[in-house]
Amino acid sequence: MAGDLALQVGVTLPNLLVFLQHAEETGHLVRVAKNRWFSRSLIDSLVCLAHDLCLQSDDGKFGVRAFCDRCGLGRNLTIELLEFLDRSRVTWFDGNKRSIRNEGEHGISKLQMEGKRFPVDRTDFKSGEMHD
Repeated sequence: MAGDLALQVGVTLPNLLVFLQHAEETGHLVRVAKNRWFSRSLIDSLVCLAHDLCLQSDDGKFGVRAFCDRCGLGRNLTIELLEFLDRSRVTWFDGNKRSIRNEGEHGISKLQMEGKRFPVDRTDFKSGEMHD
């Protein structure tokens, strides 16, 4: 959360919000919820993860639990991220599971996904380390 981050880096919340807004406007950060920003590269990695989950499933769809288990984030944050991907038209939510759309606000296409497979090992998105 922005307030916690402001305390950790030792700046005022208004100054941090100005910085985050600028980073969002310049494309360095993506705002996924009212008080959550992520790097563009992390969002791209999460899209690749969603794509791989679809490829690995029998029905071409994935659920919250599968995504949460693979990315290592908490359930509430995972849901916020998935709702962001839905709003960005990267994923389609049918009321139970999600699938990847061909095109999204973030320029995701099947052609762009070629060669960008998420590793079989699980990446811990909090630390960036790979786990077996």
